[in-house]
Amino acid sequence: MLFEEEGHSTTGDWFDVCPNADELVLTDEVNMSPFDICILHGREWDRVRVAEAMHTASVNRPFLITVLNNTFPNNDAILFAARELVLKVPDSLLCSVLAFSHDGTGNPYIKFPNKKEKAIPRSLLKAFGLRGSEEGWFHRLADNESFVRMVAGNIKEKDWLFLIHDKATLLKTNEEQNTAPQLQVPQEGRLW
Repeated sequence: MLFEEEGHSTTGDWFDVCPNADELVLTDEVNMSPFDICILHGREWDRVRVAEAMHTASVNRPFLITVLNNTFPNNDAILFAARELVLKVPDSLLCSVLAFSHDGTGNPYIKFPNKKEKAIPRSLLKAFGLRGSEEGWFHRLADNESFVRMVAGNIKEKDWLFLIHDKATLLKTNEEQNTAPQLQVPQEGRLW
């Protein structure tokens, strides 16, 4: 006979048919840089490989999410992972969500965030009532004059260099009032 069926198993495994094949596929994604992970995220169609590369690499997750958000700005899955999942779920699940947020087709230009001008001191974050992970809120709160005026007593003298407001001018200006003060006596007459 031309094709003999004897000796061959119909349920044979790939490794039975090809004995020289390696069972373990060695991954090179163990110590990848954030740039290489983002390139892999944008070009690799195998999303399980991308998730494994994100999970095994020693990369700061918030920084990686920021780079992915700058590279793919209108991707809702990355924003969802950044807001809701980054500190609440296991790292492998977070990496899977990030990996499946893109289909892996295309050749994106990786956009890194701008470098910080100066590191914000911890004492200033404490005066503003912020944790270290909430450092992104600092500039928005520092722009608000009434908020800075409210926490001015907790700000150390050396930390005023990081604020755009001048201490002397800020504390001397009067806030605009929507209504007249209730405890002030009118100047025309006396109540007694």
